[in-house]
This record gives sequence, structure tokens and C-alpha cells, in this order.
Amino acid sequence: MRKSVLTLLLFALLFNACSAVPQKAKMNAQAPELSAKTLSGDPVTLSNYAGKVIVLRFWMMGCASCTEAMPLLDQLQEQYPDKLAIIAVNSLNENKDIAAFEAQSKFHYPLLKDDIDITAKRYNVRSVPIMFLIDNQGVLKEVIHGELPWKEAQKIIMKYL
Repeated sequence: MRKSVLTLLLFALLFNACSAVPQKAKMNAQAPELSAKTLSGDPVTLSNYAGKVIVLRFWMMGCASCTEAMPLLDQLQEQYPDKLAIIAVNSLNENKDIAAFEAQSKFHYPLLKDDIDITAKRYNVRSVPIMFLIDNQGVLKEVIHGELPWKEAQKIIMKYL
């Protein structure tokens, strides 16, 4: 009996610990944690960017509208390095192809690989490009599906800086 109670208690503690991090993106709620890595295999978490507004962009190579805004986002991050972080997540292309694109583009933000789509599933990504705006408190504030003219996208981002 005592062993059963301890087992149940342990299970409840583990369940609570796992549920502390949101697993699905919800507007005006804490943003789910990333499960993506740099191309060299280093994990990246939202806490790496604590206190900054985060633009989380899902993209793929071969999608012109996915890559067109990337240099513009890079310029914006360069203008606001203490306030803004850009994170680009790709779950569709091979690491070597992303690495070649990264070397060519020389962006100042990480291009991450979501190998088993955990981050994409947490953010309910069904198509690319898609951008999520996370405020400096880690709360998901905006979702931009598809391509939006740069001036409009920039205006939305600037609202949180």
C-alpha cells in the first residue's frame, strides 16, 4: 500500500514538472519552449533570449517568400540588438543545405534545425512561412501566416519593441 502511494506521488510530481512548460502555442500565453538545435548541434531555448522580443520564423529553402524577408529581419535585429532576437527554424531541409545557405547569407541570427518537428508541432505549423511574435516576457502575441508585405510585418514587430 505504501509503495503504491509513493508511486502515485512520484507520478504526480513528474506529470506536474513536465506540464510546467506549455506544449502547444496559445495566444497571450507563455510561448512553448523550442526543441531545435543549431547546425552544430547546440540546443537553443527561448530563455537564451530572455527580456527580448522574439520573432520565431519557420521557413524552408526553395520557398522564395520564406527567404525574402530573412535579410530584412537581419537588418532589423542589427538595429535593435538589445531588444530583438530573430530565430529561424527549418524542419524540412537537410543540415548540409541549410549550412550552405547560412554560409552564403551570413545572417546575425541562428538558423535552427527542428529534426523531428517537435517545435513545429508545438507551434502548430502547417505551412511556411509563418512568424510568431513573442514579447519580452515570453508571451505569444502575434502569428503571421504566409507572407506579409515587409512594411506591415515591420510595423507589427515594432509595436512590441
